Amino acid sequence: MKAFVDSCIFIETFKENGKEEASRIFEYLLKALFDLENVFFVNAIIYSEVVYKLITKKKRKKEIMEEFIFRLFETFDWLDIPYPLKNLAVSYYKKYKLKPNDALILATCKYYGIKYLISIDGDFQEPCKKEGILLINSAEKLREILEKENL
Repeated sequence: MKAFVDSCIFIETFKENGKEEASRIFEYLLKALFDLENVFFVNAIIYSEVVYKLITKKKRKKEIMEEFIFRLFETFDWLDIPYPLKNLAVSYYKKYKLKPNDALILATCKYYGIKYLISIDGDFQEPCKKEGILLINSAEKLREILEKENL
């Protein structure tokens, strides 16, 4: 399985009072990372959002979270954001009224031919459907796809 992981999965998993579904998805991701058949992608947008929300804005336990997040990101494959991807992101920004970072995330998936986006951000629902990208927004859906993909 090859999938792009949105920042909300990390942020909601590790912030105080985060969303339970993100934590369940993250648990499946951790298990799936050990299977060499699976590749999970992030890009600079994801890194920036996660570091800002979980490290920069935190006052306590900053060093511990910093080290953990930096090591965690080493387990994911990083995708560049080349200049031609910008035009695709601009079109998604206008067409779907996405936030600029969300438009870049969707454009990254489309540009690199990644058919799965793992996110609990409801803003991706319609754009993913229209762009032929399957939005994985629950742990159950992730489990089903992992089982299907890794037969």
